[in-house]
Amino acid sequence: MNLAEYYSQYSTAEERIRNAHLVTPQKLNLEEFCSMYSVAEERLKNAHMAHPQLKLNRPHQRDILTEKIKQQMGEIGDIRLIATTLTEDKNFSTPTDIGLYASPRYYPCVWHSHTYLEIIYVASGSCINYLRSGETTLVKGDFFIIPPETSHAVSVFDDESMVINITVRSSTFADTFFSALSEDEVFLDFFKQALYGPPGDLFLLFRTGEDEFLRNKVEEMVAEFVGKNAFLRQMLNSQFLQLAIHIARHHRDSVLLGNSADSSNEAFGLILRYIRIHYRDATIQKLADAFGYSERHISRLIKENTGSTFTALVSAMKLQEATRLLTDEKLTIQRAATQAGYANINVFYRMFHKKYGMTPMNYQKKYMTT
Repeated sequence: MNLAEYYSQYSTAEERIRNAHLVTPQKLNLEEFCSMYSVAEERLKNAHMAHPQLKLNRPHQRDILTEKIKQQMGEIGDIRLIATTLTEDKNFSTPTDIGLYASPRYYPCVWHSHTYLEIIYVASGSCINYLRSGETTLVKGDFFIIPPETSHAVSVFDDESMVINITVRSSTFADTFFSALSEDEVFLDFFKQALYGPPGDLFLLFRTGEDEFLRNKVEEMVAEFVGKNAFLRQMLNSQFLQLAIHIARHHRDSVLLGNSADSSNEAFGLILRYIRIHYRDATIQKLADAFGYSERHISRLIKENTGSTFTALVSAMKLQEATRLLTDEKLTIQRAATQAGYANINVFYRMFHKKYGMTPMNYQKKYMTT
């Protein structure tokens, strides 16, 4: 069963929400959006409470769980489980590249994957996302990005949590999040592997907390998606780009990336933050001393989480800052090099030309903002 069929089970409620939105445009909030499944959720909750032995809040293989439901849970036997694999061609209507759906509470937790990207946004409360390598508890404000072909399962099993699934065509994601963050060496290898590499358990988690701009932006996208107005595709893509840029500007230092958001990934988030602050004079020894690791261990953490060496990561940050100083701040080449952390101007020239294929002066002339 594809996403369209999955959510068609709630078509009456969805039509009610859509009609209300058409009468009062721009007034649809996330509480109203998530309430559309309330009748089905009540049935699912009652069934879950009546059959605790099935542990429906834990991940199951679809076929096995379907059989168990038929045998033991007749009261929700007519609820169809989501397909094991969801594809772009079946799950996006022709005029759209982005979909937004409320995740039904108490819905059985089932392993599945998709050929597009999914972003889980927790508007309130919490949920658990399961990967084959482990589980991650997501809390209010979290944006959890799941690459294509990643097997996962989502558990939303309380009355108050509101979880929004944002589905995005891979090509559209590449034009938005990828473009917004690809200048950052930390994310570049991740996105390349996520979009074009073999399947795995990669994820990207931004913890945005109480950021009202992002909540309001998601709310605007929901209203647009439900309203189905003219220029729907262009408007949703524009809103998604604004969301991506805001996250890139304000939350890049709160990111967790890797195979599971366990303590080692939390630690790497702190390591990454330290490098961003101290990259001008950072050394692998200083970094290792700051966190109480050996140089070998911290080098391995950086390589595993970014695909780059410490030296390459620091160099990329220095050059990124140098280009900003040259074009946005309009500094001289000497001052830009010094402020970016280069003590030797000749090293700066050599590294700059290797990275950008031109001299700093030519780069400044070409890209300097007016």
